[in-house]
Amino acid sequence: MCRAEIQILLSTYNGEPYLEELLESLIHQTFHNWQLLIRDDGSTDQTGIIIERFLLQYPRKFIQIQDADHKNNICLSYNALLRSATAPYLMFCDQDDVWYPEKIALSYQKMRDVEKKSPGKPIIIHSDLEVVDRNLETVSRSLWKYHRIDPDLGYDHKNLLAYNVVTGCTMMINQPAKMSAIPIPAQAYMHDWWIAIHVSRTGFIEYIDLPLIKYRIHALNASGTYHASRRYFLRRVFQLRSIFVENLKIFRMLRLLDFKVDWGDVVITKLRITAWRVIHALLRT
Repeated sequence: MCRAEIQILLSTYNGEPYLEELLESLIHQTFHNWQLLIRDDGSTDQTGIIIERFLLQYPRKFIQIQDADHKNNICLSYNALLRSATAPYLMFCDQDDVWYPEKIALSYQKMRDVEKKSPGKPIIIHSDLEVVDRNLETVSRSLWKYHRIDPDLGYDHKNLLAYNVVTGCTMMINQPAKMSAIPIPAQAYMHDWWIAIHVSRTGFIEYIDLPLIKYRIHALNASGTYHASRRYFLRRVFQLRSIFVENLKIFRMLRLLDFKVDWGDVVITKLRITAWRVIHALLRT
């Protein structure tokens, strides 16, 4: 039985260059009643050695999920972690980021405040991120501004079917949110989007308008990032193939939902949000 109030879920794969910095940032959190569940997906570098060192040094804080079945799929890996997690509240982290010391404390306080107003409901708490380079030098103080993301879009379930505003490594969810979202299929575009869609149907998504994490951008990012500038959107005009592939993946994910999707509404919503982002890029670049 897990005694930690919060379990943090980490899926690793060849994370040697930055993993230690992430784990150290967890150790220095101002909130202490947490536990990290780690699941490695078959790393071939020194990731396993780094994990083993922290397991030995902090045996009550770091728990490795022994799973010989290498998923080679981030959604399936986090699905396995979710199934192993038993704490009342769960968080997600990426192997190459660095957490602000107060990240857990502020997320937990926000979660408890929302739960008081809506007991028993699925809830997601998420936040902004500071964009940094591989050396942790600041690129942008706000990922939301960098990507032209409006976090208020997360209040409307229809918006989330077309466009995700929740970044997984900033999320805290409660147990009702977990139960509403599992199992996460391999075909999900990303685990955070799948969870956000399900929670938004019957629960609440709230955000903290502060960066609580240093979000590293580098060549090995699993999801990658970009600056949603005028130049970016002009370049996208000529990337029809990649746009088609991206939207095909989204379509395949939405087809797996256990409720009816209004495809016309999804297309219109996506066009509306894209137009808003393009206009903001043109006006502010």
